[in-house]
Amino acid sequence: MILYCIGVKFISFSLGDFFNQRFVRPWLWFDTLFKISSLGRKFDRDLSILHNFTEKVIREKKKERLCQGHVVQEQVADDEIKSKRRRALMDLLLDLHFNGHQLNEEDIKEEVDTFMFEGHDTTAMGITFALYCIGLYPDVQRKIHEELDGIFSNNKQRPITMDDVRSMKYLECTIKVHV
Repeated sequence: MILYCIGVKFISFSLGDFFNQRFVRPWLWFDTLFKISSLGRKFDRDLSILHNFTEKVIREKKKERLCQGHVVQEQVADDEIKSKRRRALMDLLLDLHFNGHQLNEEDIKEEVDTFMFEGHDTTAMGITFALYCIGLYPDVQRKIHEELDGIFSNNKQRPITMDDVRSMKYLECTIKVHV
C-alpha cells in the first residue's frame, strides 16, 4: 500500500504538469482536441488511477469501521467535545455518512478528491498563470520592471524587506487582476 501511495502522490503532482502543459498550448484548450491528444489520454489514465485509489481508500475505511462496530452516535456533551482529539478528514466524512446520512459515498469521494488535488500546486499554478498573463503584455512588464528598479535602485543584491513588498503597488494590482 505504501508504494501504491507513493505512486498516487507522484500522479497527483503530475496532474499539475498536465494543466501547465495544456495551459501553454492553446489548441489543447478545446476539450475535444485535448481528449484525443496523447497528453489528454495520459491525463485521463492518471486521473482514473487517482479516482480508483480514492474509492479504494473509502471502501477500506468504511469496511474497517463497520467490522469494528465503530459506527457510533456522537455525544454532544461539552466535556466530551473538549476532550476529543483531532480526527482525520476521512473519519469526519464517514461520521456524516453513517450517523447523519448527510453524505453519500459519491459526496465523500468528491471531498477527498478535492483535498488530494487542490492541496498540490495551487500556488505554483496561480503564479504560472499570472506570469503567463504578464508575459502577454510587454507594456505591463516594462511598468513592473520600472517599479522594481525604483524600489531597489542600484542595490539589487540586498534582501527584500516587507516595506519593499508593500511598495510594489503596480505588481500587486497586476497579480490580483490576473489571478
